[in-house]
Amino acid sequence: MHKDSVIENIRRAIESNSLNFLIGAGFSKNVSEKFPTWGELMRPMAEMLYEHSLSCDTEAREKELDGIIKEKGYLSIASEFVRRNGYHACIDLFVEKNIPYLVKKEDGSYLLERDGIVIDENPDMRCHEALMGLKADNIFTFNYDNALDIVGETDGTAEKYRNLKKVNEELCCLCSDTEISKKECERDYWDAKINENYQLILNSYDLALVERRKNIYKLHGNLRKDRSTESFGFDGDRHKHYIIAQEDYDEYPVKHEAFVNFMKVSLLKGCFCLLGFGGDDPNFLMWIKWVKDVLDKNPEPEKRLPIYFVYAGNDKFPEEKISEEKRIL
Repeated sequence: MHKDSVIENIRRAIESNSLNFLIGAGFSKNVSEKFPTWGELMRPMAEMLYEHSLSCDTEAREKELDGIIKEKGYLSIASEFVRRNGYHACIDLFVEKNIPYLVKKEDGSYLLERDGIVIDENPDMRCHEALMGLKADNIFTFNYDNALDIVGETDGTAEKYRNLKKVNEELCCLCSDTEISKKECERDYWDAKINENYQLILNSYDLALVERRKNIYKLHGNLRKDRSTESFGFDGDRHKHYIIAQEDYDEYPVKHEAFVNFMKVSLLKGCFCLLGFGGDDPNFLMWIKWVKDVLDKNPEPEKRLPIYFVYAGNDKFPEEKISEEKRIL
């Protein structure tokens, strides 16, 4: 399909509110180069694991690291890191020390911190703000970072929910038609205000709350800022906070079956636009497998909704990764 036709179809899907977004690590690079890609996150990990086999010469060392990462793969390196350290919390701590945390200041500007230290005082939020401006009902992400959360103002819903609950409680006690009418208007106001913000979905039990709301789904964990006060664990699993090692991916369909099923249903009900993924991104490759599993069971291929893949990398995208799935444009 011609590029202009694809862009026009995306525009129509946005206007009809039928387009879901799936966001990868590359999208956070629009905010700041300080956000790591998968390769950049794994590099220091691989260096720690295989220090004894690396050259002292800088140039040779970099080439050797490239070879190790290519040979073993991201997920295997993460698994080896967990194995050598003895427990998953070590790699969870590594993630939190190496992925920046976005902070919104009182004046509305932003800054980036990493492990409590300011590393970027002028992050570029334009792409994230443009994405939120599209008002898509569902934004799915495998990213750990909180850039989508902050720009989507997910922290603004709690107070509005409290106000709505209070109004509903007061409404039950009224008798006068006039008072009831006024209170119903107030209820409708807070209901509308709640929908201005995105709701953050971190656990599978939160899926019961997604109807009639705009939602951001953090499918692989959510970055903690304060390890001393924020709870540890992902979707009921208290042994890990982030999905990152091979075993985490292997166990995901069983331990987090509700998320997997919800994604599969979403594939059948709406079209998707993928942003910020590279051809070697394990999240992308896993998702493509989900797509194939779902669509292979659909007896009516002509009714399949398209998936739009936006690739802006410098390297040539390996088209063989999606060659079997003709639905991806």
